[in-house]
Amino acid sequence: MKKIMIVEDEKVICEELCALLKNAGYEAEILTDFAHSVSVILDSNADLVLLDINIPKMNGEQVLRKLRQKSDVPVIMVTSRTEELDEVLSMSYGADDYITKPYNPTILLLRIQAILKRTETNATGSCSYRDIAVNPGKGVLDSGQIQMILTKNEMLIFMTLLQHQGRSCPEMS
Repeated sequence: MKKIMIVEDEKVICEELCALLKNAGYEAEILTDFAHSVSVILDSNADLVLLDINIPKMNGEQVLRKLRQKSDVPVIMVTSRTEELDEVLSMSYGADDYITKPYNPTILLLRIQAILKRTETNATGSCSYRDIAVNPGKGVLDSGQIQMILTKNEMLIFMTLLQHQGRSCPEMS
């Protein structure tokens, strides 16, 4: 069962998210120690974090920046902030997605599912093709002289081709 950490200071929203996640088959944990947010998240070994920007002690963007220094755990920002700048900052600090409140619960669950599926696929770690090191989790191809950064879709296509190399396509009927 995948574990999701909820980092939200509004009790009602925490309870709603917790119920939604448990009904969807996830284990949900609510962060209550905002003074030590980053260490609590790291110690939880969560598979994904739902992080609000407006939290006590340190805002969610600061938490995200510190978290990214130590972990690649997927993070979805779930916030009432609708300013484009907040979304740009969150994504540039390493957020995997950004959802504004009020959100559609079904859409949130689908985004969680997509990110968990992608990170599970990428958890296979690095591999190589000829003399090129392939890091699917970071979307990087590295020949030692040249480093190429691929988009998520480009890496998915590359990994699919790599996993099926040498096989011919089935005939079209």
